[in-house]
Amino acid sequence: MTITTVSVDVGYVDVDVELEDFDDDELVDVLESRDYVVYHKNDGRDDFLSKEERHALLMLIDSHNPDVGSPMYFIREKIANGA
Repeated sequence: MTITTVSVDVGYVDVDVELEDFDDDELVDVLESRDYVVYHKNDGRDDFLSKEERHALLMLIDSHNPDVGSPMYFIREKIANGA
């Protein structure tokens, strides 16, 4: 028996679903057809931002030319290194 947690964006609701009769893609299709947003997990790590979003955020931070050692500098380093 496979159990997975599905987060539904209406506040936040965690739902445990037995996937005996469904494959993951089928369940995602059903949820998305009902206007839910489905976030996929990769190797146990949530990717909060897409590659394009990270790039845009880095460009925004770089436009402020943060001082080495400043909080913004360390945030930029974390984003750039995929943390």
